[in-house]
Amino acid sequence: MGRKLAIPRKLPMSTLQHSVLSKIVARHSTPQQLCKRIKILLLASQGQPHSVIHRELGVAVNTVKSWRNRWEGSYDEFSQIKDESDLTTALLLFLKDLPRSGVPPKFTEAQRKQIVALACTKPTNHGIEMTEWTHEMLALTAQSKGIVDKISKSHVRLILKNGAPATS
Repeated sequence: MGRKLAIPRKLPMSTLQHSVLSKIVARHSTPQQLCKRIKILLLASQGQPHSVIHRELGVAVNTVKSWRNRWEGSYDEFSQIKDESDLTTALLLFLKDLPRSGVPPKFTEAQRKQIVALACTKPTNHGIEMTEWTHEMLALTAQSKGIVDKISKSHVRLILKNGAPATS
């Protein structure tokens, strides 16, 4: 005797929500990742099982489950929005990736700005007999001036390449 396949209930979705999602997915400018997420929701609202959605869209079953759960968690909030424009904005925000955890930045914004500022000065201003900075010399100077405890020349290169983030 085989295991009974549990078919999830239809995902709750109002006519307005369905219409807005359908319009977003029909746009040529909508990124494919968002289209897949919307299609997961639309198929789930038709009562399609996870396994069917997973095969049809080429996504993992856990992805289907995650998006169903996210929708169910936000459905009440979306149900209160009656304006199509406001709902479109809310749904586009909802469909974005959630912030991911990761390694916190190694250097503060202030430290990055100080390294960029140091690179904008002449090495001779700091008692260094060079006409141009090298990444290695910038790293050594930043350490000797107490800007950072330790930094590699490749990290200095990345900071200079990306620049110090602008403050508002």
